[in-house]
Amino acid sequence: MAASIPLIIQTFGASWSQQAIFTFAFWPFGLKLIWAPIVDSLYLKRFGRRKTWPYGVEIDLAGVFLQTS
Repeated sequence: MAASIPLIIQTFGASWSQQAIFTFAFWPFGLKLIWAPIVDSLYLKRFGRRKTWPYGVEIDLAGVFLQTS
């Protein structure tokens, strides 16, 4: 699926530079192997190992939404 997206946007007239910029959207998934062990090793005992990072993400998203409104 991910390999077909450049072909799809090319049919809509996207330039090569626009297609290259779009490939940056896949970087977080490629870097997941690096940052996932770090995120999993940091946790609060109060929430547990699996529940600490979702709370952090929710707080970050709330901050982003409050700044944009």
